[in-house]
Amino acid sequence: MALITFGLGSFGYITYLALMGESSTKKNVIILFTRYPIPRKTKTRLIPTLGTTAAANTQLLMTNHMLDILGKFLKWKEDCQLVVQYHGGTKQQMAYWLGRKTMFEKTLTFREQEGSNLGERLSNAAHTQFEQGAQNILIIGSDIPGIDEAVLEKAFSCLEQGERMVLGRAADGGYYCIGFRKEVFSKTEDIFKNVDWGSGEVYQQQVKQSESLGIKVRTLPTVLTDVDNFVDLKVFEKEAGVRLSALTGFRWSIVIPVLNEAASISHTLCRVLQSQRESKNNKVIEIIVCDGGSHDDTIKKVEEFAKYSTVPVNIIHSQPGRGFQLYNATAHASGDYLLFLHGDTLLPKNFNESAAELLVVPGIVAGAFHFELDALKPPKCHMISWFFKLKLRILVWLTNWRCYNAELPYGDQALFMSRRSFDAVGGWDKVYLMEDYILVKKLHTLGHVGLVPGESVVTSARRWEKNEVYKVTALNSLICLAYNMGISPNTLARWYYGRQLKTSG
Repeated sequence: MALITFGLGSFGYITYLALMGESSTKKNVIILFTRYPIPRKTKTRLIPTLGTTAAANTQLLMTNHMLDILGKFLKWKEDCQLVVQYHGGTKQQMAYWLGRKTMFEKTLTFREQEGSNLGERLSNAAHTQFEQGAQNILIIGSDIPGIDEAVLEKAFSCLEQGERMVLGRAADGGYYCIGFRKEVFSKTEDIFKNVDWGSGEVYQQQVKQSESLGIKVRTLPTVLTDVDNFVDLKVFEKEAGVRLSALTGFRWSIVIPVLNEAASISHTLCRVLQSQRESKNNKVIEIIVCDGGSHDDTIKKVEEFAKYSTVPVNIIHSQPGRGFQLYNATAHASGDYLLFLHGDTLLPKNFNESAAELLVVPGIVAGAFHFELDALKPPKCHMISWFFKLKLRILVWLTNWRCYNAELPYGDQALFMSRRSFDAVGGWDKVYLMEDYILVKKLHTLGHVGLVPGESVVTSARRWEKNEVYKVTALNSLICLAYNMGISPNTLARWYYGRQLKTSG
């Protein structure tokens, strides 16, 4: 039933005032009714076919879509603000979920729904906004993927032209939006009485109740379908462009850029297959290796592996430079979820399962694994001095500290995300250097980049073995500082690689 189950997405710019509930100063207000997506408590009618986690994730994805639409609408309707009214979850969870999205700037506030039933919650939400100065209010649910900018504009146009109340009719007998002018302020408590929210006659009962109070109802011409059952997911797939495969499971594409990695690539590829925990709804469906012009036996090693691999291995070629290689390789990926792996990095056990668990946390849009070096693992750890070992341990600690506190994992930590999040930020930049740093900073505009708890990738320490640890670390820090000061990545690459730029990845 429309307006009975709602979802919440990872969009919104939250300040402390917004968290506490900031007064409305806009003429028009959109109130989005939502539910924090807790497994077993969210989208319960989808659980028999999707399972508890996937049902909650579906709610999350649906509301992400709705907030994306609202963000676009608010960009050009300057006299309108968004208020998110949520049910379930805590203020801290909501702040984590909504706190990174920059789309809404300061036009988004949120507050908890109040009332023992849906009618009371709708009434209280409208009453609060009218008290704070709103002239026109539109309340919508987040499980109606067909709501678009045209529907929103039509609803507000009716209100601004003098209609006292508008309804958007849902195909199941409910309604997907309800709007009021301030003239009905004194009647908002009575408007929602005598409505059986669990029936298929909510729309008709709402019209009857409103007209009994002397309020003429204007019904919007568009009838939309809300998503309650598995069959309804086709509507979401059509309207939001989210494939059903992304709703029902995790299909992973593993993307690996390589350049002269003959010594390590076979081990890396074997670990991908050995470490995945394969299930019907969570599995690696392909490996894509993009070579930047190797002069050793890298491609031969990959071809040998492909002969015996249980998943397809696609080899493509690109100009050198990880940004270019990753850009070209990802264009060939068919998975709904992407994991980017360096050719000298080993994934942890059950990596796909732990990555999937992280990505369904509200507010997380991408992730990575803890950082570890092979030189600190047997047998290599027995071949280096205690002092060099100490320096590497400090490096590992500082790297993981940075990832926790600044949410800045780098490419050697196996970055992963949904294809939807990847596309939303424009994917990889075609650059010779800083490609991972740039992508992560772009992802921060959508939400958080998290670390898988307790899980580490093991990457080669060859860079630090070849050069002084502090020298490499200082150079990397200097490169990041220079980039943040406005120096282009390709200029930095010329400084970093020098004459080797044309053959370095």
